[in-house]
Amino acid sequence: MNSGIRAALSSGYWLNKPDVLPNYRRYRSRLEIVLKKGVFFLFCIFSGLFYGFLYTLLPPFLAIYLAGPLLILALLIIWALPDTGRAPTKLLARLFFLYVGILILWPNYLALQLPGLPWISFRRLVIFPMGLILLICLSVSGAFVAEMRRGLSAAKPLTYMMIGFTLIQILTLAASSIPFKSLNILVDYLFGTTAVFFVAAWVMSLPGQAERFGRLLIAGAIILSLIGVAEYWNQGVLWANYIPSFLKVEDEAVLRTLAGKLRDGRYRVTTIFSVSLSMAEFLALVTPFIIHRLMNSTRLLAIGLWIAADLLLLLAINLTQSRLGILGWIVAHAVYGCVWGFRRWSRTKSDLISPAVSLLYTAGAIVFMVGMFTIPAIRNRTIGGGSSGFSDQGRKEQFALMWPKLFRNPFGYGSGRSGDVLGFYTPGGQLTVDSYLITVLLDYGVLGGLLFFGMFFYAAYKMLQVYWFSNDRLSALALPLACTIVVAIQVRWVLSQTDNLPLLHMFLGMSAAIAYLAAKERGLIRARTQDVRAIAP
Repeated sequence: MNSGIRAALSSGYWLNKPDVLPNYRRYRSRLEIVLKKGVFFLFCIFSGLFYGFLYTLLPPFLAIYLAGPLLILALLIIWALPDTGRAPTKLLARLFFLYVGILILWPNYLALQLPGLPWISFRRLVIFPMGLILLICLSVSGAFVAEMRRGLSAAKPLTYMMIGFTLIQILTLAASSIPFKSLNILVDYLFGTTAVFFVAAWVMSLPGQAERFGRLLIAGAIILSLIGVAEYWNQGVLWANYIPSFLKVEDEAVLRTLAGKLRDGRYRVTTIFSVSLSMAEFLALVTPFIIHRLMNSTRLLAIGLWIAADLLLLLAINLTQSRLGILGWIVAHAVYGCVWGFRRWSRTKSDLISPAVSLLYTAGAIVFMVGMFTIPAIRNRTIGGGSSGFSDQGRKEQFALMWPKLFRNPFGYGSGRSGDVLGFYTPGGQLTVDSYLITVLLDYGVLGGLLFFGMFFYAAYKMLQVYWFSNDRLSALALPLACTIVVAIQVRWVLSQTDNLPLLHMFLGMSAAIAYLAAKERGLIRARTQDVRAIAP
């Protein structure tokens, strides 16, 4: 018996793999294979013919919806992608900063105008690929999902409010009497603001990217201010007569923008924006970042340059003749100075600069409030007067018209319905809404309005909290960001234009990222302190 075992081992019998039958495969005849492939190709040809027929039959503004089934198919393919762990994160970050550059330096009304197609803005050419890349990253990389979840963990209420507001936008689509238009606005909002929030929250959590974003904003604001001065000197949009045919959009609103606008005989600059109010809003939003650079500069030359940049923004805002911009610039300085001074005062009791700054800002606010009601030049540029009184009266009438419509349907009328529902026309016969509060309440209802503005109030509170209790250099960015969000709340009360809406959601994403980085830094400091205590005798 032993000899038999030795013989089997020497022959390698036990080392060889046993014979296993191959997997069962049903035999398919060549005719069956040819028929199935033929049916598939016929289906593709029929689908192409059907799409071509619908494209020629439908008007251009409806033909774009033919891409819906293709988009759904693309989303299903993305969802079915395997988890490879290799997400295209570098491409996502590059697309984000490319979108920032287009957002602050390229006119949205200069869009690709191809024969037989609706005009395609450069924002859409970037934002839709960026949204798809975000979905791919979420689908193929569990590590990316975990990283984004960690980045949003320090500001969970902000994330929940963003998701809730998005769900309300989708649900109110059923209440819209113009579903195709509302769907178009909803898709733009999902890619242009909601996706931007999540991408910004991830990008800003990477080392050095929040500071890079701030530098881009400052550079863009300075460039636009210089363009605004040149435009005012030219008394017209600089490129109005030099637009190539493939970028020229024959739209009434675009033609009004390129024609320019006067108030009291003075030209109002717009640069890349659709209206001068949006330009003033952008400059007011960037002002806190310039103040932050000024307050953290130590060399005399740098201080002088930042003061000049601050005054340049004020000059450009004044050329827009926009009260919301002037008030935003003032609010930015007031909030930054007060918070900075009181924080420094609370930490350094013997310091003389911080109480002086705090008391100076308080006294300046009192003097300014008196000047608003006694000096005509200040009153006209802030609370209104003269020709700007028509805007104030129109806004009061709009709020008076809004309340009955809101009580009739507190759940919202659907995206893009606020203008038609409100029914307010300017003396020139133009349908208008002059407050984003009215827009959100009528479009998305009371709950939608609470969630939308709740995001901004929470983000401002969170950034003030981070700045007050943190000491690292990155957390110091929380103060200008908080001031910017406060300015955004003030401006959105009297402005309904959506030019800067993606930028506002970038600020929300940035606040979530800074809150996460501050919490991470506090955790590291706490861990180091515990290690030192454990080592100490």
